[in-house]
Amino acid sequence: METYTSPKRVVRDGHLIAFEGEVMSADEAVRRGLAIEAVKAPEPQAEDLTVKEIKAKLDAEGIEYPKTAKKEELLALLEADLYDDEEE
Repeated sequence: METYTSPKRVVRDGHLIAFEGEVMSADEAVRRGLAIEAVKAPEPQAEDLTVKEIKAKLDAEGIEYPKTAKKEELLALLEADLYDDEEE
């Protein structure tokens, strides 16, 4: 569950909306008008990853690859694994 922490005390029309440091769900923060709907940062696209990052993901999944593999080859292995995960 996403949370929201009020950075300051908020008073509207004489009513306390949130106190400084108050932690609440993101949905509650939206309901109180403290935050707009939470927008999650987009996942980085595979093409944006470095060779080192791709190799780390492949290692984490236990996928073997040639040490001399080019970025395109590594991406193909990574994407094939993601596709296999979606079918399961």
